[in-house]
Amino acid sequence: MEEKRELIVLVEQIRDELKMGETKLLEETLVPSIRNNFVKDEIESIDFSKINILSSKPVFLGDRAQNIIGIIFQNNTLYYSVDYSLKSDGWKISKIKERRE
Repeated sequence: MEEKRELIVLVEQIRDELKMGETKLLEETLVPSIRNNFVKDEIESIDFSKINILSSKPVFLGDRAQNIIGIIFQNNTLYYSVDYSLKSDGWKISKIKERRE
């Protein structure tokens, strides 16, 4: 139960930091991979102060979880599916993938 609350708090902290122009917590949370390196570089180039970020509550499956993130700017909304894994040092983002509906 404590792990679930930790992930919910982590998602809120990442969102709040992005709104302030900070990416450190997000970078620390990303599992190192080629895909995540591209995501990190892309995120660093975005001015989140003009963007609204919404997130669904995570759905938990053992030591994994998933939620949907909505990024709203002007009249556009992009949706991303985010996969999390519980590691020995806490929750990590294992994959971020744009959802196309």
